[in-house]
Amino acid sequence: MDIFVKNILTMTVLVLKQSIDDDKLKTLLDLLKSWGVDVEVRNQEYKKTEDLSQQQTFPFSIGLWNGYKIDDKSLRNSAWNRDV
Repeated sequence: MDIFVKNILTMTVLVLKQSIDDDKLKTLLDLLKSWGVDVEVRNQEYKKTEDLSQQQTFPFSIGLWNGYKIDDKSLRNSAWNRDV
C-alpha cells in the first residue's frame, strides 16, 4: 500500500523470513491483488545476523578507555559512588 505523507511516497514492506513454494506465493499475491493492493515480488538474499542480545555490550566501549587504568568493577563503583 502506497501512502503519501507531505509529498513523500512510503510503502509497506512484507518480509517472508523463510522461503515458501511458488504455489503459496502465487496464492498470497492473488489474495493481495484481490484486495486492490499493487504488489510485486523482489527476491533478495540476506545473511542471518547473530542475536546481539546474547553478546556482552561492554567490549564495544573498550576503545574509549584505551590508555586508562580502569576496569568494569571500578566503573561500576564509580557510577554508584561507592568506595573503591
